[in-house]
Amino acid sequence: MNKKTIITILFALVAMAGKTQIHYQIDGNTGHPDFTGTLYLYDYSAIVDSIQVVNGVIILHNGTLPSAKKCALINKNGETLVKPLFIEDGFIHVEGPSAGKWYYATGTPMNDDMKTLQQKCIIIFNEYKDDEDLKNQKLDEAMEPVVRLHADDVLGLDIVKNLTISFSAKRILEYIGMLSERLQANEEIIAQRKTYEVQLGSRVGE
Repeated sequence: MNKKTIITILFALVAMAGKTQIHYQIDGNTGHPDFTGTLYLYDYSAIVDSIQVVNGVIILHNGTLPSAKKCALINKNGETLVKPLFIEDGFIHVEGPSAGKWYYATGTPMNDDMKTLQQKCIIIFNEYKDDEDLKNQKLDEAMEPVVRLHADDVLGLDIVKNLTISFSAKRILEYIGMLSERLQANEEIIAQRKTYEVQLGSRVGE
């Protein structure tokens, strides 16, 4: 193999590696006008980036990560200022608190769809707080299309991982089945499936 061929292969490998990264921009308002300093992008296991904030306003930040992640913005004391925040390709804008003191991120597919789902859930919790069955039915109707749309990304994975016993074991297993094969191989999803398969098996055998 000659030198020219080796160099060509190396450039190709670098280009392929570059495509696996995500490139994002983030700005917005944290809703904390008294805060000036550094906030940290935390993926719930480690700090993956840092951004600068002046009087609560996020200074436009450009970053790269190996893959899309669900994150939160925390301060140096580990206190959460903004969550959830899905870091993916594109321009992400953080909105300060609105009704119900929720924070929203917009501008990219996962963040836009998460904001819409959050807003629907707030309405459902308020309108059906006295009817648990109907509330769960409406939540189910709001979540299923989002999971199906995001069956192979971090948002779909996050929704399914956080389903609770408000849904039946059978229904949670159905949600797991909506995920792509890649995400069904996630360790937490495998453990979740085993838990609800045991529950379902116990109920069938009672």
